[in-house]
Amino acid sequence: MGEVVKVLSLLIVLCVLEQVEHAQGQPTVTVSGTGCGESKGCRRIPGGCKSSTECTYIYTQRRIDASTIEIELAAKARGWVAVGYSTDRRMGSDDVLGCQADASGTVHAKNLWNIDYSNVLDDSSNPTRGLTNISTSLVDGVIACSMF
Repeated sequence: MGEVVKVLSLLIVLCVLEQVEHAQGQPTVTVSGTGCGESKGCRRIPGGCKSSTECTYIYTQRRIDASTIEIELAAKARGWVAVGYSTDRRMGSDDVLGCQADASGTVHAKNLWNIDYSNVLDDSSNPTRGLTNISTSLVDGVIACSMF
């Protein structure tokens, strides 16, 4: 099995906010479950679903090289989808990577930090700080994003 990022606790966060529609012209991001448990780590709801088109939620992580990890997130959700990394299962003072759809349907990737169980931008002047190769989409109610 390929090397997978080890996290003491991985908490999945799904939040329902306002309904937004797909922004025309955005590329479609499809998160695939192919390679789960072999070349990448995954969390899928329901278990065994194969891609973001059929999963309620899918998260994947894959090591690209010694210092780069690809993260993919998708959910049938309104507003945003995120994954949080915690060492204590309580999500206070923890890193969160999220994708949020604005009122126009454009999805934005964000690097967030939980402080006392409240979510704030890690750096409000640069909400994608540390993230590269960002791709996002909102199609048929599925918010999806991929980032390094």
